[in-house]
Amino acid sequence: MQLQEKTLCIYYLQQVARQDQKKKQAQEDKIMIINLIYYFLMIGTAFWLTYVWWCFKGSTDKEDKFAAKVVIGIGIIFMILITVIKICLSSF
Repeated sequence: MQLQEKTLCIYYLQQVARQDQKKKQAQEDKIMIINLIYYFLMIGTAFWLTYVWWCFKGSTDKEDKFAAKVVIGIGIIFMILITVIKICLSSF
């Protein structure tokens, strides 16, 4: 009887270890997906801001320069917001 109890105990511990491993793997997968989306958005936004700056850097029109500054400001705020969202999602 004691051998059967030990066998059941070992089986139970193995099941718990497998469940913990699955949870850990799911958490790592979630973080990997969040990071992938984060870097995709950050790189895309950086290229977009560089393009806007490059298009309007030689402009002499004050309205064009103001529009470029507004767009770049919105882009920087967007990048900060993306970073905050990534930190919040990664902490769960």
